[in-house]
Amino acid sequence: MEHKLHQDREKAFDLEAHHRHELEVKLVTALKTQKEAEKLALETEKQKIIDDFLAKTDYQNSLAETKELREKIEAAKVRIQFLDI
Repeated sequence: MEHKLHQDREKAFDLEAHHRHELEVKLVTALKTQKEAEKLALETEKQKIIDDFLAKTDYQNSLAETKELREKIEAAKVRIQFLDI
């Protein structure tokens, strides 16, 4: 009798483990699908931003000029500090 109870308990645990496994696979698959869709949307949006940025040459030129002026300002500060010594 004890052996039969042990077998029944193992069978119940196996069914529960199988059900849990199927549920986890279903949830992980749904999550993966959702995240892939989000990633695709973000990549599309990122590409649109890149294209918009590349289309704005005036803005790019302003950024390049700003970078160049900041480098000149830093160089001038260093030169002033060197002359103060």
